[in-house]
Amino acid sequence: MTLIAQISVGRIASILAAAVLAASLSLSAVAEESGTIRILSSEPGQVSGGDVRVAIDLPAGHLNSLLLLNGDLVVSGLSRQGDKVEGLIDGLNPGENSLRVWHFRFHEGRFFLDNGGAVTLVNHPITGPIFSGPQQQPFVCSVQAEFGIQPHVDSSSPPGFRVYGEQGEVVGYSTNCSIDSFVTYHYRTTDGSWADWPGNGDIPEDLATTMTIEGEEVEFVVRLERGTINRFIYSYAMLVDPASIGGENPDWDTSRWNGRLLYQFQGGVGIGHTQGRWSQGNALNADALGLGHAVAYSTGNRTGEHYNLQVGGETALMTKEHFVKRYGAPLYTVGLGGSGGGIQQYVYGQNHPGLLDAAIPQRSYPDMVTQTIHVGDCELLEHYMDVTDGANPFWQTTTNRSWLVGLNATDLLGNPFRDAQLAFGLGAAPGMTECVPAWRGLSPLALNPHFGQARHAEHWEPLSDIFEIEWTHMDDLRNIYGVDEGGFARRAVDNVGVQYGLRAFVEGAIDAEQFIHLNWHAGGWKPSAETVQEGFPFLGDPTPDNFDPWSRRNMMLSDGNTPAPRHEGNLEAIGALYESGMVFRGQIDIPVLDIRDWLEPILDMHNSHQSFAVRQRILNEMGQADHHLVWFAGIGDPPFQIGQWNMTLLALEVIDEWMLNILDNPEAGLVANRPDEAVDACFDEVGNVIAAGDDVWSGILDEDSAGPCTQAFPTFTTSRIEAGGPITGDVFKCQLKSLDTALADGTYGGHVLTAEQVDLLHQIFPDGVCDYSQPDAGRPADL
Repeated sequence: MTLIAQISVGRIASILAAAVLAASLSLSAVAEESGTIRILSSEPGQVSGGDVRVAIDLPAGHLNSLLLLNGDLVVSGLSRQGDKVEGLIDGLNPGENSLRVWHFRFHEGRFFLDNGGAVTLVNHPITGPIFSGPQQQPFVCSVQAEFGIQPHVDSSSPPGFRVYGEQGEVVGYSTNCSIDSFVTYHYRTTDGSWADWPGNGDIPEDLATTMTIEGEEVEFVVRLERGTINRFIYSYAMLVDPASIGGENPDWDTSRWNGRLLYQFQGGVGIGHTQGRWSQGNALNADALGLGHAVAYSTGNRTGEHYNLQVGGETALMTKEHFVKRYGAPLYTVGLGGSGGGIQQYVYGQNHPGLLDAAIPQRSYPDMVTQTIHVGDCELLEHYMDVTDGANPFWQTTTNRSWLVGLNATDLLGNPFRDAQLAFGLGAAPGMTECVPAWRGLSPLALNPHFGQARHAEHWEPLSDIFEIEWTHMDDLRNIYGVDEGGFARRAVDNVGVQYGLRAFVEGAIDAEQFIHLNWHAGGWKPSAETVQEGFPFLGDPTPDNFDPWSRRNMMLSDGNTPAPRHEGNLEAIGALYESGMVFRGQIDIPVLDIRDWLEPILDMHNSHQSFAVRQRILNEMGQADHHLVWFAGIGDPPFQIGQWNMTLLALEVIDEWMLNILDNPEAGLVANRPDEAVDACFDEVGNVIAAGDDVWSGILDEDSAGPCTQAFPTFTTSRIEAGGPITGDVFKCQLKSLDTALADGTYGGHVLTAEQVDLLHQIFPDGVCDYSQPDAGRPADL
């Protein structure tokens, strides 16, 4: 290198920066814009916390780069790394900031500055929000209960979480629930549990080792950082060399990180207003950490706390952003999580390209909001079979109930409500559909604002705040659903025109009289403003007046003379769910390995057809789904055994091989880079492969004969599929066709209805019946 390269680059930078600022270089010495600024930690408009990690690609022949932040020279945090400059820039102002780059070179005794371009950065508070809208209030901080740390007092006035002093006095309020980050060290014991790393420097006798994905056996010691981002509790964990603990800069040891990041998502069903509970089991995912992956986690990505996936996506972006600012960009980021944790991967994979490079959803659904469509039908139909038509012996055969709800039904688990129902003179089957053990209580939780008040009363302070909250799923997403004229969050769920039991009628399981009676009486849900508090088994005792497992008191039922009213969804609310990305439309351009244990025999809510609802949405949106793989595992015979082998670990290894192939050969794309094991498959309860390959799931989404996995693991449906809807399950409000059209186009198969029956159907469906050949009435035309 020439003499100029031996001079302090920083000194040269200072001189040239002064020249730039003073405009002392002639325009002839400034070349056209060249090179690029890459923002590694976030999108330029989504920076948070006042700092940003950047990389600048140096054009050939250049010595280094100058960065000017809002016109001031950046003098620290950057380093030359090969043909690029990378580092962390801090000191961003709130709002817009300008970052400009100049590349300098020395040629024939002269310095030249080449314009490397500029980018506008928008800096947001670390407490959020970035794009999710006004933050939810009141909001309960949990860091004190979780870690014994009081949140920072802020300048806001109530409503806020009360912060108490040493004598129990209120010293202020916190609406952001923020704490300073802190680091602890932990190790995996030889009996498979976590323990705190001793502070005296001793090596524990029960310290386990782990074999990383790169084949190196190391001590299983982990650094764990915790703090708050976007009001939620985040954590980062990764393997460390125990010799680094207590040494110089121990918090930055990455010597045992394999470069991969696993973002751990978590499920559950919550409706907000809390910072949430930090989960050690998820944040310290032993499978991933043992391989050498880093693990990122946030309570804002635990759907058991809230189900606002606009806030959740924002939180995941911010949490990963700050990981990248700490440790640099990972080799790749893979998502992992079950139920709501799987939903998040689909929704964020669609809405935030680049957040995840691969996904492993477990026991998943396509999204949350479209599950409310058929889950809301459960109790309407169970009530019909138990109460309205309870004397009908047909419904006392448990499996017959699947003709209406679509979900599995079995006598294997009994029916905990049977004795009470019979004692009160009601109907009851000896067994249950999935609606009862899996979904009972979800309609009150999602739709009834009074129910949430009762559920939270004993934990809430001050108690008066609880009555200011509309405790519904829709209100948790009120920034998306919007509000009606009465101030309640709008609803998307709708059953106008839905012909319950249509397939059962067409196939002869029920006759025309039963079909008409069912749809006359099925009913709908009362508007939020008309709901009342729930009864038993949710609140109170099982007295005749209070026994109400179906939430009958909040249904709109027939008076005997006119058909029961149906509930109507708001078209603007439905459109907003699509436009905000809360509906997974099927756009996901990353490797996806959808895994689940087959839980149909135990009536678990994670019903197996959901994997194929996802696939069909991907097919509809993208035209192919070869990057979406489905694995099922059995649970054996009764007594069932769940989790006898580690399907997740195998999935992580297959995804790793797939991702490394993509990184080595990006031009080949997703599908051509699939490793041999990246195919559809099913396994028995101990991990033996039953079948693997392209056609193992035939017969579910096509008219082909059932493949070996389809035969081994039958899937069921939903009430809307039984009513003629698509397997995608994504029609909130159907478009209607006239009853006359339905009578003529084969909707009812070969059945010929009498004039009296047609008249009754006209009374039930005065505006027509669902035409499922058409898209959702509320779906925007451009989506």
